Amino acid sequence: MQPTKRAPGWWHSRPVILAVLGALAVAVLAGCGAVDTPQTTLFPRSDNNQVINDLYAPLTWLAIVIFVLVQGLLLYSVFRFRARRGDDSIPPQIHGNTRLEIAWTLAPSIVVVIMLLLTYQAMAKIEADPPPDALHVRVVGHQWWWEVHYPDLDVVTANEIHIPIDRPVYFELESDDVIHSFWVPRLMGKRDLMPGSTNTIWFTPQEEGLFAGHCAEYCGTAHAQMRFHVVVESEIAFDNWVEKQRQPAEEMTGDAALGAELFVSRACVTCHTIRGTDAIGTIGPDITHVGSRVYIAGGILENSPENVTLWLSDPQGVKPGNEMILPLPLSSEDIRLLTEYVRALK
Repeated sequence: MQPTKRAPGWWHSRPVILAVLGALAVAVLAGCGAVDTPQTTLFPRSDNNQVINDLYAPLTWLAIVIFVLVQGLLLYSVFRFRARRGDDSIPPQIHGNTRLEIAWTLAPSIVVVIMLLLTYQAMAKIEADPPPDALHVRVVGHQWWWEVHYPDLDVVTANEIHIPIDRPVYFELESDDVIHSFWVPRLMGKRDLMPGSTNTIWFTPQEEGLFAGHCAEYCGTAHAQMRFHVVVESEIAFDNWVEKQRQPAEEMTGDAALGAELFVSRACVTCHTIRGTDAIGTIGPDITHVGSRVYIAGGILENSPENVTLWLSDPQGVKPGNEMILPLPLSSEDIRLLTEYVRALK
């Protein structure tokens, strides 16, 4: 008499189980970001982002509960009602369970209503009117840089936004060309800049620091390099920055003075403004105090002598598609003098 072969047990499937558990572990660990990750939204540093983060928690737990219930029922059904060895009979064909069908129709509807109410509460807080003492900042998106105005303070800058801690900041957002999207992941949710209209958003920063932002709507060749930074600082530091920004460019000496002469003698003056000089161009950013900014070239290069030289030498190589096109090649000496001048604009 031949011995009966036993069906493979769970032990024989252990490699598959381990592979599945390993894949799940990798997926979970991949979602664990460090606190200092600039693109994370999970460590809010403003009231606006705190509201969004507070919405994540109940929705995430709700999703986990639903996942466990659905997958649990699915796995139970698969193992409980699987075909047995030697049983070739066709399962009885019965009509669906009316009560169950009503239940799994109502349950998702209830879940959607809960999600709707939670989301509406969060949106009501985010879309509320800003306080009357909010700092007013107007941002205009260009391909591919950000123009920044402080209408009440008579300050114009680019690609670097300074705001004081613990004071509400009200942004008016506009576009000069195509659709852009203004996003500082650790401070606020995304908000589109639409040509021909003005969008708004406000928040109160709650921690000092340098926060990375970028365009979150594809807008052309250099979209990925359309970046900016928000500097959150003390009220005193912000007031000092404003006072400095209001001043015209300082009188230059030495190589910086030679660079200034070279700047006004070239086509640079047709694109850029440097207050206190003959440069009054509006095509490109206002660079009156560009030497004091942390980044240059639309927020993609740290402001160092080497990077200023690199940008002046080959702007199209650094950021393809931008509008900084040199009509005549610059000699190495020209670039050195211009670098000295740009670095001195503080």
